[in-house]
Amino acid sequence: MANIFQLPVVTLEEPESAAYGAALQAIWTYKKEKGENISWNDLVNKLIRKSPMAAFPDPNLANFYRELQNQFDSLWRRLSLEFPKHRQFIDSHFFKVTSE
Repeated sequence: MANIFQLPVVTLEEPESAAYGAALQAIWTYKKEKGENISWNDLVNKLIRKSPMAAFPDPNLANFYRELQNQFDSLWRRLSLEFPKHRQFIDSHFFKVTSE
C-alpha cells in the first residue's frame, strides 16, 4: 500500500482496527449531530494510538505504480461500456424471473 499510494502506512495499537474505525465514525457522527464543530482529524488524533510499525514508500516504484494506474484507468474507460451488457447477460441466465 505504501508503494502504491506513495504514502507511509501505519498501523494502530488497537487490534480490531476495522471495528474501532467504525466506532470512531459513529462517535464523530454523534458529535456532529449534537452540533459540535469537531473535525475528523481532531477526533482521531485524540483517540487513536499508532503502533511503531510502519511501512514507507519506495520512491523508486512511484513511476511503476503511476503507469499501472494509467493503464487501469484506460482499460476501465474502454470496458465500462460493456458492463451493462454483461450484467444483463448474467441476470438473464442466473436470475430469471418466473411467474407462478
